[in-house]
Amino acid sequence: MQRGIPGGQISTLGESAQSLPASQDSLLQALNFTFSAIEAAPDSTLVTSRPHTLLLIDPMSRPVAIAEIIVLLILCALVGWLLASWLTYQRSKRLQADLHSIRKELDECLQKKEPSKLTEQT
Repeated sequence: MQRGIPGGQISTLGESAQSLPASQDSLLQALNFTFSAIEAAPDSTLVTSRPHTLLLIDPMSRPVAIAEIIVLLILCALVGWLLASWLTYQRSKRLQADLHSIRKELDECLQKKEPSKLTEQT
């Protein structure tokens, strides 16, 4: 069986081990053991033997539908919270601006009344 490893594809690891140094020979033995364990394991117990198991999920099954609903509800709640937070921030910002303008008008009004008080008292 052909397997891909970083050095390229090889059919059996023992064939190319004769031309490698001793340190790489132990690596090839470990890889050979790993590949034989993967081939011997049943598909239901070893997820790595099927790299695209996520694509094999039945979208019409009840657990998948429940998971999709939960994910969509979480996303909707997050979007709603972000929108409410932004609206609250904008409203408080506008109220602060209104308060600042009202205080400014009040200060101007008080300044206009103060000179008239001074002239009335004298």
